[in-house]
Amino acid sequence: MKTTLLSLLVLGLLSCNRLEQEVRPVALISQPAKLTVVCFIAPQDTILTAKVTVTRPILSADSKSTEVTNATVRLAEGSRTVTFTYDLKNKYYSVRASQFPIEAGKTYTLTVTTPDGKKAVGTCAVPRPVPLAGIQFDSLTTSWPSQGKRYFMRLRWQDPAGQKNYYRPSGLFSSVSAQTPGVSAVQPLSFEGEFNGKLLISDQDQDGNLLDSGRGYLDGGKATTAPSQTFGRLYRTASVAVSLLHLDPNYYAYHESVQRQDATDGNPFAEPVLITTNIVGGIGCFGAYNRSVVVLKLR
Repeated sequence: MKTTLLSLLVLGLLSCNRLEQEVRPVALISQPAKLTVVCFIAPQDTILTAKVTVTRPILSADSKSTEVTNATVRLAEGSRTVTFTYDLKNKYYSVRASQFPIEAGKTYTLTVTTPDGKKAVGTCAVPRPVPLAGIQFDSLTTSWPSQGKRYFMRLRWQDPAGQKNYYRPSGLFSSVSAQTPGVSAVQPLSFEGEFNGKLLISDQDQDGNLLDSGRGYLDGGKATTAPSQTFGRLYRTASVAVSLLHLDPNYYAYHESVQRQDATDGNPFAEPVLITTNIVGGIGCFGAYNRSVVVLKLR
């Protein structure tokens, strides 16, 4: 029995020694800084932007900003090339889309270089738009937290068959109150299942099917004060601009991994989540999407 306990103790000490060798503060501090690049492009953009920062070692005492203000940021497609300029106020690199129109079906390369020799490159292809097949407007009666009525709409679209597709629905609800004349509001649609204001949808196991977004609430997720409050009694005028974003795989994978990491909420026992990157020579994401928009007057 004593021999067994002694053996376990020795094994435990050896395990601790190995762990101590694996996690060395010096190794963490000595990690080289890498460029972090985040840029998303779409044919509907009026301005193209790219955020460039640099990583900082975990245990570094350096309090300097991680912003990179002296990088050269270039976007290329075929023989076309455009150079971004740094916006000191907003702290990102940008160029007007009219100088470099983004087109569906084409592949773009983003290259970021710095005077000290760092270089990061990302490539993505712009997907084609997927039109909305219909919008269903409806309501439901609620009993919690109080009895009332909620108004919502669903986006529906036909998924192109034979390829992997990724989507993100969004929308803005604009209204003028019928109860308080002159009071207007603009609210983003709140979709069931979204996380941090985004709902990411994959056509996995649904290839070629008619897909829908689930319920997107028009009232900001709040129930009305009474079931008798009809839509007409609530709003003098109302309209909604709904969008379906057809995402490239880079956009989807990056945001999906960020959402999974955020969902751990600092839980030390949660499984670590690596943020997906498609930036060679750095980290981050260069992705694309294409937007289909429908504006619907409800009242």
